[in-house]
Amino acid sequence: MAVARRRPYMVWMAVGATIAIVALVALVVQLTSGSSSSADPSGTSTPSSDSAPASAAPVASAPASAPATTAAATVATDPPPLSPAGEDFTEDFATPDGLDRFDFQLHTSSLGEDATLVAPSFMGEHDDGCHGPDTHRTVQGGVGSQTYIDVSDSDLIWWCAPSGDPSSGHFMTALDTADIATLSFSPRQTFTDVTRVCWDQNMNNLGEGKWLNVFVVPESDVAAYGGNLNYLAATGDSFGGNDQRVPDGAFNFTWLRGSTMAFTGYNQTMDFWKSTEPGGMDPSPAPRFTICLQSGGDMVIERPDGTTDTMALGASFPTGQVRVIFQDGSYNPTKHNGSEDHLTWHWDNIVVEVS
Repeated sequence: MAVARRRPYMVWMAVGATIAIVALVALVVQLTSGSSSSADPSGTSTPSSDSAPASAAPVASAPASAPATTAAATVATDPPPLSPAGEDFTEDFATPDGLDRFDFQLHTSSLGEDATLVAPSFMGEHDDGCHGPDTHRTVQGGVGSQTYIDVSDSDLIWWCAPSGDPSSGHFMTALDTADIATLSFSPRQTFTDVTRVCWDQNMNNLGEGKWLNVFVVPESDVAAYGGNLNYLAATGDSFGGNDQRVPDGAFNFTWLRGSTMAFTGYNQTMDFWKSTEPGGMDPSPAPRFTICLQSGGDMVIERPDGTTDTMALGASFPTGQVRVIFQDGSYNPTKHNGSEDHLTWHWDNIVVEVS
């Protein structure tokens, strides 16, 4: 089996802490209310999966009490290269070198004049030998920033190929926080006229305090913020000193415990409840399932029960040059029905298609 390698993963995007409020206020409200939308199930899914040993996951140990430090903010110095018109982007993470194609950043909320910090240490899935996701490694955290920091050399992301075959290669992001924090990553380039975005992810239950966002934002807006990718989710309010809101016409997608939402600017265009329904979540973090978003078309999402749901997004991506941003959000996950053993997102097969 392949040995885990911690790589510089380029610049981690610290997303606006209000993504928490996005997913947590909008979807968490639904988690307690149980409202639902209709779907059009069709087909069957063939999820990718880790080769996980059958043994149960070990009990996570308490976080170490290592002194936490706040890293200095890092600002991008060079603009990303422009993607030629008509050129698609595909990364299957068959090797850890795939991580070098992305910028990675971390943003944390503020407490007075100080940034809050990621937990000093916590459990991440796949041990240091890259065995299955029911084994664990110790992730060293203890960093934070009210703006954003480059976490490419940190423990917060890692690559594994659990079966030893490159086809099982993928990467992980993980956060444990008492407050709000977001890890964001984006291909290190701009795209012209994006038509479709796809990726694979695990769909086990990480609680109401763990969610994902995907943004498609005009490059000109990112440049106006000095290259900062830390956007607040569409339903969020300014929080933790971050008021970088998506502009009108930008696109935002949220996944939380199987339920999904879509927005264009601040107008919600899709709300698909699945958190407490069959097929919404998988009991294991091993399988990964594909989500595809078609501009002006549908969301097509593979489900853990073997079905595929299709629902109209009701939204289009902004035209012209854009950045495509993925976000891992966290808000005190173990407090919000999460588990200290399951703080990890597994990512694979990222595709951006252009016209």
